[in-house]
Amino acid sequence: MDDPTEKRPQQIEAAKQALEQLEVLKVDEITPYQDDGKRRPLLVWKVDAFIYATLARLIDLGEISIELWQHEKITSTFLHARAMIETIACLHAFVEGLATKVEVSDLKEIDEYVKQYTFGQRLGENYPQAINVLTLIGHLEKLQPGFRTTYDRLSEVCHPNYWGNIGGYTQLSDSEYIVRFKPDKVIISFMDSEMPVALTGSLLLMRIVLSNYSEVRSKLFELADRE
Repeated sequence: MDDPTEKRPQQIEAAKQALEQLEVLKVDEITPYQDDGKRRPLLVWKVDAFIYATLARLIDLGEISIELWQHEKITSTFLHARAMIETIACLHAFVEGLATKVEVSDLKEIDEYVKQYTFGQRLGENYPQAINVLTLIGHLEKLQPGFRTTYDRLSEVCHPNYWGNIGGYTQLSDSEYIVRFKPDKVIISFMDSEMPVALTGSLLLMRIVLSNYSEVRSKLFELADRE
C-alpha cells in the first residue's frame, strides 16, 4: 500500500494551487455599487456580503491548515480542516436554498432566509437560531459523497479521546516502558490521507459553489431590481 506521507509535498502543492485560485476572487469591500457602476439592490448587497465573508473565512482557514499540515501539528491541522468542511457545507446549503427561494420570487421570504444564515447563532436570544452543522454537512454529502465520513474521521482527532490525545501525541516503547511525546507515524499517515479531501477538496468545492451562486445572483438581482 502506498504511504500517503510520501505524497505530502505534491498534495500540499495541490492545496496551495487551489488556494491561489480562490485568493484572486477575494474582494476588499462590498459597496452599494458594483464595478460596472450599477447600484446593488439592498438584498443583493446583503447576500454578497455573506458570500464574500464566507470566502474570506475559508481562505483564512486554508492558509493556516496548509502551514499546520507542513509542520505536523496534529490536532490543530484536523481542527482547521474540519472547520473548512463546515464552512463549505454552510455556503453550499445557503446557495442551494437561495436558488429555491429565488424561484418563488418572494423577496420578504428571501430576506428572512438570508438573515438566518447571516446572523444565526446560539448565544443571543434575539437572533435567529443557527442551523445545525450536521444538517449542513448532510446537504454537502449529496453534492460530494464521502465528505460526511471525512468529517467524522477528523472529529475523532479533534476530540480529546484516544486519537486526539495519547494516540496522537505519543510513541510507546513496550520493551523499555518509555513514552516519547511526539506524533506516532500512524497518526501522521492518517493526517496525510485525510487532508487532500478535507483541505484541498473544500477549496475546490468553493469554486463550484461560487459558480452556482453567480447563476442564482443574476436572477436575484433582476428580481430585487424590479422592486
